[in-house]
Amino acid sequence: MDPARIHIFLNYIPLIGMALGLALLLYGMWRRDSYVMRASLGLFVVTSLVTLAVYATGEIAGKGAHLMSGPPWRNIVAHRTSALPTFVAIELTGVLALVGLIRMIRGKAFARWNALVVLVLAIASLALAARTTHVGRQIFVLETSSATLTITPHPSSKDGKDNNTEKKLWHA
Repeated sequence: MDPARIHIFLNYIPLIGMALGLALLLYGMWRRDSYVMRASLGLFVVTSLVTLAVYATGEIAGKGAHLMSGPPWRNIVAHRTSALPTFVAIELTGVLALVGLIRMIRGKAFARWNALVVLVLAIASLALAARTTHVGRQIFVLETSSATLTITPHPSSKDGKDNNTEKKLWHA
């Protein structure tokens, strides 16, 4: 599997992970439930680890994009520009969530300042992840490899000599 397909496969996990983690964190803070807060912090840590893979595969997949021009290139540049702040915000959220999770596992109280910082970072990360995902959805790639090209006869052709080439269009 090439890096572009891995990136496409993983690219919604940061958005979904941050949304679920934020919902769990808010619920845990409201109910003062340490188990829910631990689950939320653990989800932020896992999401930040997956985000490393998403960012790395996106960078690798975008290496050949400089050969493109026009709208696909502009969309890729916008996506890459949006991806770096998102990556940094999610990683910061994951690091501070890990600090809070370690404190909770050791039996110490989850510091209020840590909870508020994780909450603010999670909100910012979710907003940035939503924007990056939206911009990434604007990237459409037309595959032209021989593995994805299929030759099908045109419906008006009776003898099969008038063939059309069908190309697979996919997007992020």
